[in-house]
Amino acid sequence: MNEHDDDPVVEALEASLKQPFVLADRYSDIVRIRPKSGGTFSVVFKAMDRSTRKSVLLKFYHDANGGHDLYRITKFQQEPEMMKGLLGQRRCVQLVDDLAKHPVSIMVSGKSSVIQLDYFVIDWLDVDVMD
Repeated sequence: MNEHDDDPVVEALEASLKQPFVLADRYSDIVRIRPKSGGTFSVVFKAMDRSTRKSVLLKFYHDANGGHDLYRITKFQQEPEMMKGLLGQRRCVQLVDDLAKHPVSIMVSGKSSVIQLDYFVIDWLDVDVMD
């Protein structure tokens, strides 16, 4: 079981991305990918990039422990910045789309609230880099 299973924010995120939704007028056919192990501070999805017709990975920041760890938030936000320096380099996962925000409606104490989740998009790899 993953630390994000049964998480109301992740459930709301998944619901907000269900077909026929197209994220950023570009990413469709969005399916959540569950990592083999926990300990992550992001939720990932496979999607189709409608502009290139290639699969991509959507990476959303979400800390199941509350999400207010400034160090982890900063590192997540720096990741696409670092990847910009690797654009065009061989054997490096490529940044497809820079950091953006996606609104997600959740229920808090019986009231609807909207939170903004940071995300960015990278190439989809058909191989497991851990192999």
